[in-house]
Amino acid sequence: MTTRENGSDPERDKKPGDIEPSTENARPPKKKAGLFERASIRFREEWVEILSAAILALATIATAWCAYQSARWSGLMTISFAKSNTARTQSAKLQTAGGQLIQVDVGMFLEYVNAYVVDENQKLADFIREKWFSEELQAATDAWIATAPIDNPDAPKSPFNMSEYQSRSLELSQSYDSLADSYREDALNDNQRSDNYVLLAVLFASVLFFAGMCTKFKQRWLEITLLLFAATILCVGAGIMLTFPVH
Repeated sequence: MTTRENGSDPERDKKPGDIEPSTENARPPKKKAGLFERASIRFREEWVEILSAAILALATIATAWCAYQSARWSGLMTISFAKSNTARTQSAKLQTAGGQLIQVDVGMFLEYVNAYVVDENQKLADFIREKWFSEELQAATDAWIATAPIDNPDAPKSPFNMSEYQSRSLELSQSYDSLADSYREDALNDNQRSDNYVLLAVLFASVLFFAGMCTKFKQRWLEITLLLFAATILCVGAGIMLTFPVH
């Protein structure tokens, strides 16, 4: 007679102490990973993508900064060139005015010599000298007469060869000419600085390219190679940028 026929069930007839403990219930419950632990796991799995994003952000900021500085220096170059042209124009005006004043002084001096030597009219000669001579010609004539030009063969030929004769207009013209050269030199330097920033922006643009491409490949060694190459260019470009003047 079977167990079922006797009306007994071995599983049901087991005493509580005879029940085998379940292995599933015996395992300790799994601990949930904390925020920092999950972040650490994610970084280990996706560190190439994370570093690539950081390099892309830094390269974008550096590129924008270089473009801004290039525009600033380009504006300064334009202003310096404009100042140089203005100073050069003023120099030309003063040079023309100075040449005209010299011609007037030469004419007055010839009239003075003619009245003093040819006509022997001392009164007219003194009048011309007092009324029509410029301050520069007056001082040069006094110094020239003091050298006794009639008796001294080593005396200068005319007051215009004396160091006392200085045309203010020509002196101002030379100062404006020097100022124009200075502004032009500043403009050329500003242009070079602008070009340097443009070149650096192109360098940072290559960082954007390599850092963006490193996440497109499945080979880990290729990703790391491109990432290191982008990081190296970024560091070199940042070092160069720190040596550039800022406006």
